[in-house]
Amino acid sequence: MKKTLQLICIIFLSTQTIHAQLFVGAKGGYNRYFEPGMNGGNIALFTEVPLGEYYNSSVRASIFYDFPMKYEDVGTIYAYPDSYLFDDHVPVYSKYQNAGISVEYMHYFSEDAFESTLYAGGKVGFSYSTIKRTIGDFNTSDYYLNDYVKDNKQFSVYLGVCLGYQFALSHNSFLFIEFNTGFPFLQLNGSDAGSSSISGYPIIMVAGNIGFKQSIFN
Repeated sequence: MKKTLQLICIIFLSTQTIHAQLFVGAKGGYNRYFEPGMNGGNIALFTEVPLGEYYNSSVRASIFYDFPMKYEDVGTIYAYPDSYLFDDHVPVYSKYQNAGISVEYMHYFSEDAFESTLYAGGKVGFSYSTIKRTIGDFNTSDYYLNDYVKDNKQFSVYLGVCLGYQFALSHNSFLFIEFNTGFPFLQLNGSDAGSSSISGYPIIMVAGNIGFKQSIFN
């Protein structure tokens, strides 16, 4: 019984130590995706737990969402043999959306992460993304489309790095600015979104964010 009480006390004290250093926060900003070029906003909610004797590193778990982004391509429509027409082109409008989760290791370039300081991090996670296509008008009795002009979905590994600076508003509250870059679409499964004619999933991203975090136990 005595050992059981001691174990409960140890677990309780350990839990309180972790909870005392738990942060919650949010960040948002502006994305630029390349190949194809798209611009849009993003938002993320996260929790962060400082690590180490001086808390100069931490682990951050996030849920993120990229607001819908649009871009336009030109797709080929093919004339039926009996139409006696040449192949032609129509606009193909694509709307891209992305959401996911990530775990990030953060390192703060100071002896104490509870102060204004520069920091850097690396992240890994999973994302789910979709591309919805809208095709320009054409006469379906004379022309047809190839199968590649279609809606697509993809489940992927998300990899990235960040560099930022946090401003201590108090010992428990921080405002920060952050620069992120990543390769978010290492495909696990899904359908091919691209071809020689139609752009597919973006292959690299850069983003600038502003965020806030607050200790919920101190």
